[in-house]
Amino acid sequence: MKKIKRKKSVRAARVRTDDKSFLIIVGGGFLLVVFILFLFGNKPFMSFSQQAAGKIMGKNVVVIKDYSFEPETMTITRGDSITWTNQDNVAHTVAATNNSFSTGSIYQGGQGSFTFSEPGEYTYYSTTYPNVRGKVIVE
Repeated sequence: MKKIKRKKSVRAARVRTDDKSFLIIVGGGFLLVVFILFLFGNKPFMSFSQQAAGKIMGKNVVVIKDYSFEPETMTITRGDSITWTNQDNVAHTVAATNNSFSTGSIYQGGQGSFTFSEPGEYTYYSTTYPNVRGKVIVE
């Protein structure tokens, strides 16, 4: 009996090409993820308000959003200012519980600031919603 030689099918060649394409796509995707993580660090995993809260362009910023202060506690140096930025759709007035400062009404999209000249802990709240509270620690 004579053996019949089979030619490689076109389908087998196509599978090898598809395997290469798959590896290129997966490898490219992996490199893209690594690049994004390198470029942004852990920022993609943080919420917008977490990124906005804290120090922005050298300023101490507290964001008022969803009826809360973010960050809730901030530590600063004597002589520094804090700016409260209101992202809620209602006005807030930020006031110290010991009456040492008040920002006046901060409307949606607005800002209010205060400069802390004395060290200590300052607890503050929204006069509109007194359960919304925060703290500044001045060193």
